[in-house]
Amino acid sequence: MSKITLSNLANLNNATTVTAVVNSNNQTLTDAVDNTLSRDGTSPNTMNSVIDMNSNRVINLGAPTGSLDAVRLLDLRNSNALAADLATAIGQAQVAAASATTSAAGAVVSASSASSSAASASTSATAASSSATSAATSASSAAASLLSIQTGGIWNNTNKRAISTTYSVINSDKGKTIEASGGGYVITFNAAAGYDADFICFVQNTSSTRAKRIAINGLSNSWNSNGVIFLWPLCGGCIFQKNGIWYHTFPQRWPLTQQGATIQFHVDPVNGNDANDGLATGTGNALFTIQEGVDRIHCLMDHGNFVPSVALADGTHNVGAGVFINYPIGHTEFLIQGNPATPTNCIISCDAGGSCFFIQEPTTITLDGMYLTTTGNGATAISSRQFATCDLINITYGNFPLGVHLSITNHSSMNILGSQVIAGSAVIHLAASDHSFYSNTTFGETINGGLTFTDYITVTNNSIVRLGSVYGGAGAGSGTTCQKYTVATNGIIESGGTTIPGNSAGSVFTQGQFF
Repeated sequence: MSKITLSNLANLNNATTVTAVVNSNNQTLTDAVDNTLSRDGTSPNTMNSVIDMNSNRVINLGAPTGSLDAVRLLDLRNSNALAADLATAIGQAQVAAASATTSAAGAVVSASSASSSAASASTSATAASSSATSAATSASSAAASLLSIQTGGIWNNTNKRAISTTYSVINSDKGKTIEASGGGYVITFNAAAGYDADFICFVQNTSSTRAKRIAINGLSNSWNSNGVIFLWPLCGGCIFQKNGIWYHTFPQRWPLTQQGATIQFHVDPVNGNDANDGLATGTGNALFTIQEGVDRIHCLMDHGNFVPSVALADGTHNVGAGVFINYPIGHTEFLIQGNPATPTNCIISCDAGGSCFFIQEPTTITLDGMYLTTTGNGATAISSRQFATCDLINITYGNFPLGVHLSITNHSSMNILGSQVIAGSAVIHLAASDHSFYSNTTFGETINGGLTFTDYITVTNNSIVRLGSVYGGAGAGSGTTCQKYTVATNGIIESGGTTIPGNSAGSVFTQGQFF
């Protein structure tokens, strides 16, 4: 229908009538134009009703600067978070704003045509004003939703809290990054019920040398019996709650390729605690048991090209049945080091029938600077089996009554890479069996006087012992009471001209070889 109704002239015979009709039509046009939106802002130019955009878009909007300005899709996409509820608000704002554009454009066209009804133009303008108001309201709601997302339960790495000591996370940390520097302290998350339902935060360990201990109420998902979750150096993770239960993404494995350095776990038999991170010495830092250090390297680290180590403080390390080293994950090589300068200061003691070190599976372990002993009968100083490789440096062997110093079996190997001191007796010093290999062609062995063995070396079942180093000390040559060797069932001793300790000649039988 026409938005403006004008009176037509039948003729120009009556000047008075003509003038009245023309003046009336002019007034009608003036009223209609005043009731439309102005492109250049000429007053009046404000809406008195909603604008119906009829599903059309409003385009080329400027960037919002005021709290009541329309928000563009571009502005929302550049925000830190695009949550589902914000997407809904954006859609509402777009539809309403598009409707406003359509109605406003229609009003301008109506005014320029000047052929529609003034009454209809007024009605349309009223509707356009109302629609524009709705668009502004929706846009304001979208902006409010965006602000809520940025400051609410969505992590955006904008708000941060720096900590350097023991800390209990509070509800106002929601959405923040907690940057934890410094030593190995505890970060605690209390019962989830004490935090907002949409609580989430990110914890980043900024230290390159120390781990942080994460204590989470209601979770017992630590990797060991100590109830500890470690956030390793330069690692981070999210934690959030859902229905009163904590969930987290803290990595339990430590990629040393990220660390970029060789790592030591420190063990102190006096001041250590297996709940510590073990990445420094002394009280509150060091571990208590060698086994804990070994397990962390085997189970919690991706070594890359680095060789981590377990560093042992001086003192007596009671290992019970022994330190078990098997089934490596992430890498197969590491070092356990005591006191290379004075090995007798670092004592490793196992129970009767145990092994100070029990090494198996395809792993390579270097032992350096320690004194091995036992508290009872039938123990073994070092047992290597099932494709394991053990390299020995600066090792001193004490008494192993009814036991063995070195046992190599099941396709394993042992290499002497540093000096050895035989300070105690055993049934056998070295027993190699089942396709295993032993080599000491370079480094000397010092043997104390007065020691007793049944055999100094036994080699069986296709195993090889390769010698060449010099035996010294009071027990060299006939200074030790024992048979020098037994070689059987295709075993081989390559003596390299070395005189094996013992006061009784060795024996060879069942296709054994000695040369």
